[in-house]
Amino acid sequence: MDEQVTFEPQPVLGPRRAAWTRRLLVVPILALVGAAWIGTSGPHEQQAIAEATAPPESAAAPLTEQPRPAWPATILGLDVRTVDQLDPGTAYDGTDVAVAGWYAAWRPLGCPRRPAVDIPGFVGELRVNVDGETFCDRSGVLMSTPDRSGLAALSVVLTPGVPTQPDLSNAGGAPAPVIMVGRLRELGGQGARSSGGWQMSVDRVAWADGNELAQTTSILPRLLDQLPRQFSPMRDRIADAIIGPTGPILMETLVDPATLAFVDPAAATSVLVASPRSERIWYRVALGPEAGQGATRWIAIDDTAGKALVAGVLTDRPFAAVAAERQSPR
Repeated sequence: MDEQVTFEPQPVLGPRRAAWTRRLLVVPILALVGAAWIGTSGPHEQQAIAEATAPPESAAAPLTEQPRPAWPATILGLDVRTVDQLDPGTAYDGTDVAVAGWYAAWRPLGCPRRPAVDIPGFVGELRVNVDGETFCDRSGVLMSTPDRSGLAALSVVLTPGVPTQPDLSNAGGAPAPVIMVGRLRELGGQGARSSGGWQMSVDRVAWADGNELAQTTSILPRLLDQLPRQFSPMRDRIADAIIGPTGPILMETLVDPATLAFVDPAAATSVLVASPRSERIWYRVALGPEAGQGATRWIAIDDTAGKALVAGVLTDRPFAAVAAERQSPR
């Protein structure tokens, strides 16, 4: 278990787009490490969005307009809005929203170094995602039309550990109709003109190609050396005791401390303080009990000890994490 996960930047067109939405705590050391992995913001993001949404320059006949998908009115209890319905003047306050559009992926900027891992038989029985690419630095653009000629586009960053369908990760592939659930943060400068003023940190891909997608748990491949000890009902009991009843689970992943620093730097810092020896950590994000009302909640659970470590809320405002060790059920 002393093997460390390292991340290698991969050649891409330019620097990384804006980093994850600010979590609940100011992150000292681990955030700096995360910044070295994911890169820094720059003009490439605005240029890439502009290129993705610019009409073609050729004089060829215009493309036949594709029919607009029958987006559901709600998903996971959240009202669904399209990219062009986002209001730059609205304060979303870090609450999760559901946004529909056509998603085009960019190339991953970095992925965990993946040693050869034999996939054990229990993976099929657990029906979990163990694809190492799920933990890559993934991002792209959510557009109002599939032909890249729409005026509205939203820069998106997929949280490491959030599973997607394989075709959604295909950089350069045809844009796919999706509904993504996540938190919006304001962009400044050129980004405000090209993406409606927002960037989305995606906690779940909830709908794709006409179908609602079930929530899927992910496991970092290097942790497949043993069967997880805390199965879903056990994690449910621990979470209910600490953060109370919640709405639907948006994401849940089993990671090591180094990877948690890229999934949620603030949570990783809190875990390091509360339990520096924890090596296998369940990280869960869930909507509040009333969808669309109040901040999204998270909890970190030690898989080996079966106890809650820390918990908190995801918001733009600085809430303190709750040290949960003494409150966890026996």
